[in-house]
Amino acid sequence: MFIRLSYEYESLDLGKNIVLYNELSSKTYTIDVQNTDMMRDVIEGSTEEKLSEKYGERWDIFFDILKRNCAVVISKHPTHFFDTWDYGAKGISAKDKNAMPKIQFLTLQLTDMCDLQCKSCGGTYEFPCHVCEGQNRTSACELNLDSLFVFINSLYMYGLNEVTIEGGDPFTNQDRLMKVIDYIQEISSGNIQIVIKTNGVRLKYDTLLLENLKSRNIILRIIINQEYCEIQENVLDILRNENIKYSTVTLTSDNQIHGPYVRKLDTDKYFVSEETFLESDTLDRNTIFNYFHPCIVGKIYVSATGDISACCDLLKKGHCIGNINKDEFASIVADLKSLWQAPEIEAASCLRCQNKKHCHSCPSIKHTMSGRISCPFAD
Repeated sequence: MFIRLSYEYESLDLGKNIVLYNELSSKTYTIDVQNTDMMRDVIEGSTEEKLSEKYGERWDIFFDILKRNCAVVISKHPTHFFDTWDYGAKGISAKDKNAMPKIQFLTLQLTDMCDLQCKSCGGTYEFPCHVCEGQNRTSACELNLDSLFVFINSLYMYGLNEVTIEGGDPFTNQDRLMKVIDYIQEISSGNIQIVIKTNGVRLKYDTLLLENLKSRNIILRIIINQEYCEIQENVLDILRNENIKYSTVTLTSDNQIHGPYVRKLDTDKYFVSEETFLESDTLDRNTIFNYFHPCIVGKIYVSATGDISACCDLLKKGHCIGNINKDEFASIVADLKSLWQAPEIEAASCLRCQNKKHCHSCPSIKHTMSGRISCPFAD
């Protein structure tokens, strides 16, 4: 009997592993190293007899697993698989293989104003999306709220479920900040998670601000800078006492620091660790089979001037796909999808890597550090 991969499955050969995606259930499976040789034979097309003779008992066990997951079809004919076996073909999915992934994560630079004068501001960090940065300290550059609200409402229709508001420091204009938070919570009935990225210094002196935050159920992300860490430690004590949810990210050049941190890059090497490679069962189909970069797929960034990209660093590098004050939403979405797939945002060496779809490291920084990347999967 001839055997091949079921119609409802797609496969991706990563060398050591093979990834299968079931279009009917939208589930992704990894074939482990011990079974990739048998899976490869099934994908290429073979017979039960040949596989049994070649692999023996190993094939019997693996074949049973494939049948239980409806992953193979059987036929007496080498090219026609219209069988009625209960583990055979169940019809081809009507899913569009080029479908647009959801736009789930919006990062919003509400203002570029900040109270602090950090010496490290504007430095190059390994994950720039976790860093705050004031672009203009003499006059505020702030988003038009009417245009912003129309834009956010359109994003909500595309699956938006988390908004990170950053600056500068968003707390430099509390009235505008609260209007944005209230609008997001109103249109989503509170179903969009809101995160505010801030240095937190104003929280030490403003009790009304603390009350406003408590009543709105948001999460703070405090960016710890070693120049102001004493004040910021006091702020963290206040947040704990007030039972306000928060997380911290420390900006540092010290690799020995404990807890979440973002390391400042030097000019020598950019190290990609094995921890940045995701297990395939945490990836969705759009990442694996449509070649969207895992770090930026599903994400959109809006600057204080209204310019749009997938992230702040890509915008700095000139990858602007529109402006919320000028451009139609449909064209922004189309250009965003292209940016998620754009090869020019990656380092040349990474484009050749068979593990690129599993690598969660920042493509923009890898492009910056091209030729100086140290990676366990490098050629």
